[in-house]
Amino acid sequence: MILQVFLDVGLRTFYNNPLPATLEIVSYWWMVALSFLGLAYAKVRHEHISVNLLSESVPPKVKTFNDVFIEVVVLVVVALIAYFSFIASLDALETGESASGLFSIPVWPARFFIPIGTALYFAASLVSLIKGIALTVRGGSSMQIKTEEVSHD
Repeated sequence: MILQVFLDVGLRTFYNNPLPATLEIVSYWWMVALSFLGLAYAKVRHEHISVNLLSESVPPKVKTFNDVFIEVVVLVVVALIAYFSFIASLDALETGESASGLFSIPVWPARFFIPIGTALYFAASLVSLIKGIALTVRGGSSMQIKTEEVSHD
């Protein structure tokens, strides 16, 4: 994506000849792919934003219950997003959805990045939930892994 935008800007600036359909390709393909396929990666690396202002002041059992509850809610919401986005992707495939402009760019394949990305996120959340419950059963106090414990190598 960066290379495509860089080339588009450079060619437009120096040769007055931009890459065709860059806006459509970046908007409909690159941004969707990077956003949704990156969800599971961020989940595995514990890099999603979390606010622990209230959870730090409650007893460990309440915090553990809260962590499990939140993970279950996330699983339900993500499963719904994956399901309904898959249905929408099939509709886009059936109609051959494309972006109209100077060129007709097919966008229906990019629609599948949403259910694939959310399904991967669902899997990562399910693994996190199972690991958290196992940790709790073995005597850990909470499902949350502290940020300092996660290696970002």
